Amino acid sequence: MLGLLILVAPPATLVLAAVPFAARSAPARRPYRLRRARVLRGTIITAAGLAVLARSVWATRWGVYHDDGSSAMWFLVSLFGGVLLLWGAAHFVPWMLAALDRRSTRFPRALRLATRRLGGGLARTSAGAASGMIVIATTTPLLILGPTMQAQNEGRYRPLARAGAAVIGADTATEPATVRSIIDQELPGVPLLTAGIRTLSPSFNAFDGTELVGETYVGGQALLRHLTGNPDIPYDPATAVLVSADIEQQGYIPIHYTLSGIDSVTYLPVISVPPPEPDWEALFVPEEAARTLGVTVTPNRFIIDPAHHQVSIAEEERLARRLLVFGFVHVERGFQPTTAWYVVAALPLLAVAAVVRASRSFAPTASCVGSARARR
Repeated sequence: MLGLLILVAPPATLVLAAVPFAARSAPARRPYRLRRARVLRGTIITAAGLAVLARSVWATRWGVYHDDGSSAMWFLVSLFGGVLLLWGAAHFVPWMLAALDRRSTRFPRALRLATRRLGGGLARTSAGAASGMIVIATTTPLLILGPTMQAQNEGRYRPLARAGAAVIGADTATEPATVRSIIDQELPGVPLLTAGIRTLSPSFNAFDGTELVGETYVGGQALLRHLTGNPDIPYDPATAVLVSADIEQQGYIPIHYTLSGIDSVTYLPVISVPPPEPDWEALFVPEEAARTLGVTVTPNRFIIDPAHHQVSIAEEERLARRLLVFGFVHVERGFQPTTAWYVVAALPLLAVAAVVRASRSFAPTASCVGSARARR
């Protein structure tokens, strides 16, 4: 989030500068007369902004692939187009208010008084109208985009462990002993399940084109009972177990592994069992089957079953501080929604309010200049 704020800070500054610009562009005294050149310039800048935005939309249309660098470039281009559009629109704010002031005599009495009051201090009114335009133009996309992205993230969320379980992992093959020592110091006496992760990799392309979302766990009978949530599940040292609600597979499963730098594949018997929680997927490979292939099983994951100990937020934070260099800790609490988008959406309102307050000084300046010209 901090990186996004740093990225949008320069164009946001340029957009906010349109508020005092609209105030300085307003005539100081009635009758209000605006230069046609200023309106023409605003038309050109607005058209340029719309053209840039249209080009960005066309470049990022559905079906066109972009890598991270290209996506970031077009994001910046679209921001530049939005800046041009708002800057161009700021030229029209004094012109529209002056037009309302000139035609106020044709309005009903209530509207006539309100319109004359708006036109009484055109510089200040232009600053307020420009600020309202900027707030609406910036907060509306954020208020739409924020909840939409949050809903997409919630739909794509896949649990990294069983509900309530804590997974503590080592980043490298040389760190498991250090990680285990840290866990014993922070959570003494808590039972741990050990598992090898990424020792093997499954592939379902040979069956139905569906790829497993979860991890491949290599371990013993206690780990199998935890992954399936079934303490009575039979344990076969030569049979893999697929925990999934979407994939049902009986027979054999291809297992890809690397041995002495050589990529190999073998087939293991597999059975499918339903998951204990929705969206939970995992593939269990018995450690005996892995050793038969000649693969060294490294227990680089330590799992704390919530039935034995429920890791609190304070304990998770302590473990995270201790494991900052050696590994990571994750306690599965489901999808956690964020309200950061609403905070970001409120920033334009606060920034514009500060700019409007600062731009009030432009109105007296313009009036003084107009009075001096009238005396001459």
